Amino acid sequence: MNRDIRKLVIVESSCVGADYMGRAAIQAGYQPIYLSSKAGSQGDTRAQMQRYTCIECDTSSVETMASALAGVDGIEAAVSFCDTYIMNAVRLAQALSVRGQPAVLERLKDKWEVQQLILDYSPSTMAFEANAIPVDEIRQFVRTRGNVIVKGRRSSGGLGAKYLTKPAQADELPQFVQNAGIPNHLAPDLWLAQVAIQGDLVSLEGFVAQGEPTFLGFSGRKKVGMSEAMILFPWDDHVSHKAKARAREAVTALVRRAGLASGYFHVEFMMTHDDAFVIDANMGRIGGGGLGQQIALAHGITPVALHAHVLNLALEGDAPAPNFSRRSKKDTASIMYGIPVKARFHGVQKPAEFASMNTVILDEGELVPAMGSDNYAWIGIASGFRTDVENDVRSLRIETDRGEFAAAF
Repeated sequence: MNRDIRKLVIVESSCVGADYMGRAAIQAGYQPIYLSSKAGSQGDTRAQMQRYTCIECDTSSVETMASALAGVDGIEAAVSFCDTYIMNAVRLAQALSVRGQPAVLERLKDKWEVQQLILDYSPSTMAFEANAIPVDEIRQFVRTRGNVIVKGRRSSGGLGAKYLTKPAQADELPQFVQNAGIPNHLAPDLWLAQVAIQGDLVSLEGFVAQGEPTFLGFSGRKKVGMSEAMILFPWDDHVSHKAKARAREAVTALVRRAGLASGYFHVEFMMTHDDAFVIDANMGRIGGGGLGQQIALAHGITPVALHAHVLNLALEGDAPAPNFSRRSKKDTASIMYGIPVKARFHGVQKPAEFASMNTVILDEGELVPAMGSDNYAWIGIASGFRTDVENDVRSLRIETDRGEFAAAF
């Protein structure tokens, strides 16, 4: 590696953002160095990372990443825009004594910490640890509050989430928590039980610069069981004025109370007709699925320009925003597709005429759960204008050891 070139370490990647972020880093004058593991990135995402310098190591361990970089000179910064690795990137930057994302992002990754900061915008919640589960209290919580969701405080993508609809189901928690499969770097010992608000899952997209939030629009969701299956952006016209105002108030309060100076956000809400309750803050990054492509398409800019702004805000604290369109935004969609059964993935057959962007995120030969289990059931992501995406995904055929399937979403 050239000693004279400024180097930027990027820990893993969002599913669709690897090449965009690599190009954005080069535009900013950096040589991007990806750190990746098979557990973190696969398929087209990994292939895009390998277009640049890509070091394979255990990205769940800060010590292992630092050791892998021991012979690399000229590192100026370390970042991540992948939900499950932002905390490790913050710690890696500190270990290397280089620039990184705001340290407060580590706190904001914890759903309990977020809830404590904005009690006035959050569902009723109780925290507990895996080795001391208050079964009797949770049983009473379900009895008095109705449906409750139990989930890891730092996990994401529906991994380790369980709905309790009857008080007696609290008795199942010790075994469930023990077998939840949350990786060590996401604190599998830290849990919460939260009132499950009956409403729609909607996110507010935007960014913070100099401590002030800018809102780019709301995104709507469709799910298959516990798997997110479709993101629709913009979704503003489907949300009431009261709920939109409440959501913007919540994000503004969170930013100010946490002291976050800069970075993108993808704040998730459960929305009723006239209220909005924060369930996950997702600070420091663009949303997952195909949102990194959708926001750019809807606002009339390129995905590289969007990712360049994400990167510059993370490293500089302030940066000129792209020329986000003030005209009516175009309707976009991303579909995160899988298969209806558990099987070993062999490949995706895509027709020659396919207008959408398609990213396969799984290696061939991998065992994939049935769509509906959690977001780890995703095989690929197709993004584009809504009129194209649904028809395109219906034309896909997914080959497995159990036969060929149409994409499930």
